Amino acid sequence: MGFFGNKYIFLAGSSLGTQNLLNFTQNPQTTAFGDVAVQQNGISVFEYKFNNYPAQLTGVNRQVIKSGLIIYAGTQDTDIQNIVVNATLDNVNEPSYLQSTNLNVSFYNFKTNQNANYTYPISIPLQSNFKLGFYINQESKQIGLNVNGVNKGYIFGLEKKIGKISFFPRADIEVPQNSSIIGQNLKGTLLTNSADISLSYPVGATDICGNVI
Repeated sequence: MGFFGNKYIFLAGSSLGTQNLLNFTQNPQTTAFGDVAVQQNGISVFEYKFNNYPAQLTGVNRQVIKSGLIIYAGTQDTDIQNIVVNATLDNVNEPSYLQSTNLNVSFYNFKTNQNANYTYPISIPLQSNFKLGFYINQESKQIGLNVNGVNKGYIFGLEKKIGKISFFPRADIEVPQNSSIIGQNLKGTLLTNSADISLSYPVGATDICGNVI
């Protein structure tokens, strides 16, 4: 957790995944992201479930809550491919002009500088067990997205297969001290077991351990 001005930033991840990120800042040419091996064939799937998410922020003060998942994926061979995916639900109250909640998903390839950004308006309060589903096709070298049952298809291409992956749930909270949101819970769950994965994916898809969904 960090505090910057009037903004709190929460980020959680495994010790090895975090250490790889720290190593990357010092040796970007020799460090590959990731600590969990991904199946090298077929389509690997994982989901992120929003267990609790606040209603639309309102009031006379600027308020922002972002919650979601950062995914770091790497490949180590003759040259290194590192990909970061940032997917957050952004609940924004800008009193002068805007109240909105959007799902923002961004991709960046550190090797090629390829990037992509997508914004999907989301209605809140969220449906029960609102989920994001990600599927990595190692054969076609693409990443696809399913937004709570709406398949967006493949939305980012890869140069090579992904070797390992790390997950970092995150939350950014920027609210005044008198905000009605203070004291409420903000929760999410990473789902990597086939028994917990419930959205629709291409035939033959598995969880990241290779178990058929």
